[in-house]
Amino acid sequence: GVGQGLTLEDPLRCVQVGEDRYSLSGTPTDCVIVGLRKLFADRPPDFVLSGVNRGPNLGRDVFYSGTVAGAREGQFNHIPSVALSLVGQSDFPFERMEPVVEQVLGRLKERPWGSDYLLNVNIPVMEGASGVRGVRVTRLGKRFYNNELIIRNDPRGGEYIWLGGDWPEIVSEPGTDCAAVSEGYVSITPVGAELTQHDALEAWADMEEG
Repeated sequence: GVGQGLTLEDPLRCVQVGEDRYSLSGTPTDCVIVGLRKLFADRPPDFVLSGVNRGPNLGRDVFYSGTVAGAREGQFNHIPSVALSLVGQSDFPFERMEPVVEQVLGRLKERPWGSDYLLNVNIPVMEGASGVRGVRVTRLGKRFYNNELIIRNDPRGGEYIWLGGDWPEIVSEPGTDCAAVSEGYVSITPVGAELTQHDALEAWADMEEG
C-alpha cells in the first residue's frame, strides 16, 4: 500500500546480502531508482521485475500497490517492466508456483513491447502448478476497498485507528483481470501512466483565458 512513495527525508541503506543480491531500506520505487542509478549505472537492465507480491494487485490496486509502482518506475525509465503478484489470501507457495512464473516470464521475454506501459501480471494460487488453466490478456477490473475504520482506545486513553475491514469486493466482469484469476487464469494487463481524461479536454476548453 505504499504506491509510488519515495523516501525523501531519511537516508537509504543499500546492503549486499548475497551474490548479485542487495537489500534496500526503502520503498519499491526507491529500490528501482537505486538499482538503476547505482547497480546498473553503466548499462540499463533488460527488464525490471517487481514482486512477486504476496496477494493480488487487481483493478484499482494499481494505484495503491508498491509492487506495481516499482514496475512503473522502470517504465518511466523506458525499460520493459513487469509487476508480478500471487492471488491468494494466506497461502503463497512461491516454490510451487515458480514454474508458472518462469513460463509466463519466458513468454513475455519473447515479445517486444513499447515503453508506454508496464505489464501487470496476476497469478492465481491453484492446487498444484498445473492447476493454472492458461493466460488471459485483460483490462483492469473493479476491486473495491470499503475503507472501514476500526476505532479503539489504548490503555492510556488515547484513540487509535485501524484502516481495514472485510476482504475487498470484486466485480468479475468478462475480460477483466478480476474475472480471469477467479476462473483460474493468469491475467496480463498492460497498464500505462497516462491519466489525462482526453474526452473531457474539449468539454473544459471554454475555461481557457488569455
